[in-house]
Amino acid sequence: MAVFLEWRERIADLYRQYEIIIKIVLKFIILFLDVLIINSLTGYNESLSSILFALIIGIIGALVPSGLAAALLALVVAGQLYSLSIVAAGAGIVLFLLLALIYLRFSSKDTWIFLISPILFAIRIPYLLPLLGGLLFTPMTIIPVTLGTMYYYFLRYLRANEGAVDMEDIQQVLEQVRFLVDGIMKNKELMVTVIAFAMGLLILYTISRRKFQNAWPIGIIGGAVVELLVLIAGGLMTGADVGIIGPVLGVVISCLITFFVYLVRYNLDYQSVENVQFEDDSYYYYVKAVPKTGYEETIVETSDELDYFEE
Repeated sequence: MAVFLEWRERIADLYRQYEIIIKIVLKFIILFLDVLIINSLTGYNESLSSILFALIIGIIGALVPSGLAAALLALVVAGQLYSLSIVAAGAGIVLFLLLALIYLRFSSKDTWIFLISPILFAIRIPYLLPLLGGLLFTPMTIIPVTLGTMYYYFLRYLRANEGAVDMEDIQQVLEQVRFLVDGIMKNKELMVTVIAFAMGLLILYTISRRKFQNAWPIGIIGGAVVELLVLIAGGLMTGADVGIIGPVLGVVISCLITFFVYLVRYNLDYQSVENVQFEDDSYYYYVKAVPKTGYEETIVETSDELDYFEE
């Protein structure tokens, strides 16, 4: 543990010194990989599918706020789909706008969940999305998690059925629109995945914010277990092709990564917890002080509602 803490502090010091540069480089890498992955799923426009274009988008995305970077990705998708069908491009834009309007706006932190979703789907651990969302953010992170998931399934659906969406068949616009809507709304695998992600995120967030010892680790395990159970049970009940081995391995790997993130960010020494009680003229106050491992500072956790006693 001492070696881990020393390593963590060195990384933290390095990050504090070069925070702006590191953030720009990370955003560039994420946006660059996102465009490459989107192009691998679409590839309908040769100009937009070049590595040079991906580099340009990565550079621009690294220099703008995360919300604009997410919108930039949506435009890349729309540009690719326009080469397939104007209906498909319109559906891609509407999908992004509807979910963005429901959420009203992405916070700069929440947007990272959307930005990393293509990468996690590509390496087959999308189950990490809700776990990171519940660990680091708020229940509203369900929106960018859902957006990233729906975009992936939408592009995969188009890839498998691109022959049914043709520019030469533009006169049958209404039929194409209905075909695309059915591809999203009637996709059992998508619905099961979205529900599982939402349940896992909510369970992790709810448990980890409770005021008892080891709430964070228990929340991570609880969220991962619920996510996996909903995926498997939902697949069996609806006939959705979610598999078993893939989700089990993916959830286990995602859980381990989430634990690592937790140790890096929230490493607390629960063996040295101190409970303090004091009072004023009207209230008794109960405070739990949990020291950070390897530090002299402490964080203070108070209950959401302080008990009131009349004298």
